[in-house]
Amino acid sequence: MPDVHFESKQICRITGIPERTLRYLADRQVIKPSIADVQGRPGKRRKFSLENLVEIALAEELFSYGINVSEMRDILRFVKKTKLFILEAEHLWLVIQDGRVVGVLAPGLPQTVQDELKRKRGKWYKDLSQGRNTRVSDRLESILEEGDGGVSFLMIAFHHVKEETLQKVQEDKE
Repeated sequence: MPDVHFESKQICRITGIPERTLRYLADRQVIKPSIADVQGRPGKRRKFSLENLVEIALAEELFSYGINVSEMRDILRFVKKTKLFILEAEHLWLVIQDGRVVGVLAPGLPQTVQDELKRKRGKWYKDLSQGRNTRVSDRLESILEEGDGGVSFLMIAFHHVKEETLQKVQEDKE
């Protein structure tokens, strides 16, 4: 993603979230400004990267589904750790169960990317990228079988959140 930065007011204008919510997420380190953080420095402004902007949009999506701040922090940490922001996958879903990422579903990912996800996987990650001929329902069923006995899960279309955010940035420039 290109090197650009956004201040709080721009973030709020682009995403539509209130500035108070943005401060709340930053103060609780759900979102860590990549360019400049103001913790302990009164009068300074936070500066966020484009990656942070996508994180904020994803946090907003997670919040709309009832994911709490602690779980949100863990999910975003996983997304950063596995560098999902830089993947140019046509479709990429995060599969979430009990507030944890339990799978990444991205059909057609290059083998090198799959290997990187396996190498950096969190303690909760299960590889769902393999088996192009495997039905999605079979992959998801395997999560439920090995999960904590939960019968429901949430799929977030990460590729859509990212595309929509980049489109809003472009519209804001015009």
